[in-house]
Amino acid sequence: MITKTNQMSLKTLQILLPKSNKVLDSLLSQLNPKDLQSLTQPKDLQKVLQDLFKEASQNTQQNSKLLQLLQNNPTLRSLSTLTPTMQTAHNLLESAPKAPQLQQLSHTLERFLATIKDIDPKDLQQKFKDSGIFLESKPDNSNDLKHILQQAKEFLTTTADYPNKTQLLQTLDKLSLQIDYYQLLSYLSNAAVVYLPYRFDALKEGRITLRRSQEKHFFCDIDLILQEYGELHLRLGLFDEKILNITIQTQSNKLQNALKAQLQQLKSALSKEGLQVQNISFAQEKKSSPYSNDTTEEIHLGFEVKA
Repeated sequence: MITKTNQMSLKTLQILLPKSNKVLDSLLSQLNPKDLQSLTQPKDLQKVLQDLFKEASQNTQQNSKLLQLLQNNPTLRSLSTLTPTMQTAHNLLESAPKAPQLQQLSHTLERFLATIKDIDPKDLQQKFKDSGIFLESKPDNSNDLKHILQQAKEFLTTTADYPNKTQLLQTLDKLSLQIDYYQLLSYLSNAAVVYLPYRFDALKEGRITLRRSQEKHFFCDIDLILQEYGELHLRLGLFDEKILNITIQTQSNKLQNALKAQLQQLKSALSKEGLQVQNISFAQEKKSSPYSNDTTEEIHLGFEVKA
């Protein structure tokens, strides 16, 4: 019987099977027979996944193994960078006839390709909602990117002479696959993991992870790989709706010094938003998570049914 913490309908489970989820298919293909046997004994893959979900609340070793593969395998990790794929898709659409069936996708991609200096809190919230990571309650009426991509692919598949059809379909398939990556990453890490929905020339890769504790404290991890400075990790903890703790980790002394020089300006900006900064600290190594499956509420995510 599936545990209460990880309740999942069979329908939801089915979309995580290899035939429905290309990311999981690629992920499991990285496992050698010994690794696969170490996960669980049954040979039937559906039974394997069911066992993983059943045991998730008592023994997270299996899920952790899959999560590590998802995060560390170079091929899979490359799926986390969506902006170049979005840019390629947008360029292909701009150079082709403006088919009404593709206009919504073109407009959506253009909005996601806005530069980060133009960030707006309300727009950021809407981009998270439309990222394709979360499934709307009425998917047929959904405006999220995953659903829009599916509609565009269905149109292209039934259109014989659309310019650059093959290249565009390949690009949209890759973009859908990248969203699959974040959906699976979110499920396995029991959090909402979202790609950074802005274009930033100094950024190679970026994602945001959100969690909520049982005490209704909120945690946000911002993981960036910068072109010049390498990795930058920020962890924000929000307590009592206004108390904020920030931990910053970077191995670049130059970047660390530049950030320290801006701390007072950051505190002032946060204060104007009604947030009281209790502590800002710097760390040489990424700190272990202040939350765990035992103390963190599950963030219920929907998954796009169409692959």
